[in-house]
Amino acid sequence: LGNTDSQATESRLKQLIEREPSPQLYQTLGNLYADKSRWHDAQAAYFEAWRGAPDNADYAFNLAVSLDQLRQYPAALTYYEKALASGGMHRFDRAQAEARVQQLKAVR
Repeated sequence: LGNTDSQATESRLKQLIEREPSPQLYQTLGNLYADKSRWHDAQAAYFEAWRGAPDNADYAFNLAVSLDQLRQYPAALTYYEKALASGGMHRFDRAQAEARVQQLKAVR
């Protein structure tokens, strides 16, 4: 049943995006995919969210995490750095992001 709910939610989000795309809707869709470990789909949705609001640190961070999960480490590093450079409010753990940046830089 939970899978059916997830599929219905995914379908509804896609309909809403088709009607009126917004970074928030793409972010929500990306979160849905990430919860299911559908990292390629999550990365694509997070990219669209970030593209629509490139100053949003949380969008950059989530894009970085999805790229990290896909082992696209140079690209992940870029978006972790963008997330950390963005000013304003954010929900991600800054210390965790900084630690991951250092790890990725160490293996370059």
